[in-house]
Amino acid sequence: MDLASFLDISLFSISIVQILRNRLAFVVLAIVFLFQFNFFLDYHIKPSIPFAHNVQDTGFILFYLMLIRLAYRKRRYDLSSVKNIKVGVCIFLAFWVIALSVDLITNNVNPISTLKQLRNWSVLLLIFYVDRFYRIELHRFLNYLTILAVFFSIIYIIEFLFNVDIIGAPRSSSRAHVPPWLFIVPYILLLCDFFRLKSWQAYLLASVFIVELVLNASRTAFIAYAVATMFTFLFNSSVNLTRKILIISVVTSAIILLFSTDNVLSQRFDEGASDVSTLETEEISKQNVSGNFSFRVLLFEERRQYINQSIQRIVFGIGAVHEKDFPTTFRIGLPSKDRPGPVQLDTADMGWTLLLLRLGYVGTIIYLAFIIYPMMKLFFVNRRNIISYALLIYLFVEVVFITFSSVDISTSTFWLVPYFSLVTVLPHKEKFQ
Repeated sequence: MDLASFLDISLFSISIVQILRNRLAFVVLAIVFLFQFNFFLDYHIKPSIPFAHNVQDTGFILFYLMLIRLAYRKRRYDLSSVKNIKVGVCIFLAFWVIALSVDLITNNVNPISTLKQLRNWSVLLLIFYVDRFYRIELHRFLNYLTILAVFFSIIYIIEFLFNVDIIGAPRSSSRAHVPPWLFIVPYILLLCDFFRLKSWQAYLLASVFIVELVLNASRTAFIAYAVATMFTFLFNSSVNLTRKILIISVVTSAIILLFSTDNVLSQRFDEGASDVSTLETEEISKQNVSGNFSFRVLLFEERRQYINQSIQRIVFGIGAVHEKDFPTTFRIGLPSKDRPGPVQLDTADMGWTLLLLRLGYVGTIIYLAFIIYPMMKLFFVNRRNIISYALLIYLFVEVVFITFSSVDISTSTFWLVPYFSLVTVLPHKEKFQ
């Protein structure tokens, strides 16, 4: 049995048992792992037992079973504080239904493609059940997630330093593997002493993320973690001013030292600066790709120009059309393994490109205004809560930085942990229904 099939069956079986026992902390962890499976193992490998399938499909099955389990639980918390988020989800899903209906009527889209797109946003339904989780489940999940994050970060470091293949995760020969962006959450929680460890223990575990980050040499990850670190200490009321100044000084000195030496990360930033300096307006029209930054700019610009050609696309985007049914239109994109040319629709290199292409201008604005903004506002209002504070920083770096090199935030699977974490800020009901 291959590793993908073993993990798929094991996680599914254990999760089913946990759902029957009405214990959901491990179930959420299993769903997160399956949704993020391409970060841990080669995403081209599909489990073959009982038949070949995508690992993410197993995650969705577990998610729907978890919703059924939650439906039989009593409501324990007052949902009035998340009313705006619930309304926002309803508005966004209503937009999607209208967009997909227009797509079916005018573009003869395959109904199966429509169902797949609806499934991709189905995790948003969790907002209607967050009052049925237990806070102890969230705390256990965060413990599990931190153990998972530290474990895999150590594996990535060992694989890179000793040039060995332990878990088969895809990586460049000159750089360590990119960890899931969600690992930022346990990193922040360690810095905030959420787990009540000794200071040296918490910082030692947090340093594992930093070592893996430097070895990976991802510019986006470096900026995201640097901003998360600064924000964690600058705006944390439990840290006194003297300690803030000391920590920020140490972090700043470490960054200066890092970039004053010749290493793969500093070299990548030099390449990025050169890429930016050579990217000019006339090059966009010529579609000359010279580096990662120009690739992402040209990718976005090419899709934006296509969207602007039709009122329907401006409002609704391209809808639910499947990659194989879309005509060869674009030049910029990652190479496709299924047909000649680039990946037309789902090049996973920039979240804003995918949002604009699938949702159009109107849909993207609705997504920002009714899905992202109310979540960040609620976590900001409750920022004295450590979990809420960590999620606020995580959402901020995702929206402001990570979306320019990842499509994380353009899928509903991104919202599983933020919505699950809402239980930490919900007040108890006077009487359980």
